[in-house]
This record gives sequence, C-alpha cells and structure tokens, in this order.
Amino acid sequence: MGNILISAGTLFAGASASKLQRVFHTANLGLLSLSTFFRHQRDILQKALANVWHLEHEGLLAALQDTGGLVLGGDGRADSPGF
Repeated sequence: MGNILISAGTLFAGASASKLQRVFHTANLGLLSLSTFFRHQRDILQKALANVWHLEHEGLLAALQDTGGLVLGGDGRADSPGF
C-alpha cells in the first residue's frame, strides 16, 4: 500500500518519478523502481483519475442542467494580451 501511495503522491503532485528516485538515492533510502511506478500509474492510478473525472463531470453537467443552462458573454477583446 505504501508503494502505491508513493506512486500516487508523485503523480498527483506532478512530480517526476526519476527525480524522486534520485532524491531517495541521495538520502540512501529505498524506493520502488521506475517500471513499478509506471505500472502503478497504468494499472491503478489512471483508472482512478478517469473514474473521479467522470463522476465530477456528470455532477457538473447535472448542476448546469438544474440551473437552466449557461450564458456566455464577453467584450470581444479576448484576442488581445492582457484582456
């Protein structure tokens, strides 16, 4: 479970697994291999992210439907930097 948590923390923080591995090596600590990290990411973490995103997306669409729709507007200056 700890290995999956390390993989999840690294992925969700947007950190690099190879950099984390170098930090652990410098501190003379053991860490899972890069192939294990990528296997966790492929087999577990990406599926979990997809499920959470799907649930959140459905919730937002339901909330939008309950409010009666969406009104978009602007001043027409979106093409200029700084506006």
